[in-house]
Amino acid sequence: MIAENFNDEVLRDGFGNLLNTVLQDNAGSINNIEQVRLVSHWYEKAKNNRKAIPTMIINGAQEKLLGLMVSHLEGYLTDSITTKIRIHNGEKVLEDFEFAYSWKFYVEYVKKVDLLECGKVKITFDIKVGGKLENARFNRKESPCLLNVDRFVGLVTISIANVQVDLVGIPSVSIPSCIKLCRNQLIEIRDLSLNTKVNKGPI
Repeated sequence: MIAENFNDEVLRDGFGNLLNTVLQDNAGSINNIEQVRLVSHWYEKAKNNRKAIPTMIINGAQEKLLGLMVSHLEGYLTDSITTKIRIHNGEKVLEDFEFAYSWKFYVEYVKKVDLLECGKVKITFDIKVGGKLENARFNRKESPCLLNVDRFVGLVTISIANVQVDLVGIPSVSIPSCIKLCRNQLIEIRDLSLNTKVNKGPI
């Protein structure tokens, strides 16, 4: 059973603001990647407003990355919390919780003609998050318990690690990249609630 009052909107808002800043600050560099210019050409062929295309590309990446980041971070923290529990006076309490984790997520732009896929550009992002949960305590009114956190604070590094192009009739081309979009960007989220796998009550 997963508690339904998990405050994922707080986590989503925090990382959404960070991603928006990082991607908008680097929009020019991203849109100037040769393979991304191919995506722009596809949008033009589909009769999209040429001036709006760079923003459409960035917004598409932001929406996809945000969903993936929040989902994976929720799962990682939920699983990791159980390893940091100790028993104090017969009750489960959480030790100081610091973590460092990295993910690789990709965003795809697909060209279709008559509903058939004929081209695809895949951008792989390397995302590293290191941080800690401050003043975290279990809410024992729920089972499994919610973990209420006064402050989530961390540093985020985001890079473009790879760009892959697949076109019908042409061998797939994968271009390694190392475009650093941000390094150790501070993120701070207050009043966060996390699902746990911890049942309420004593040992």
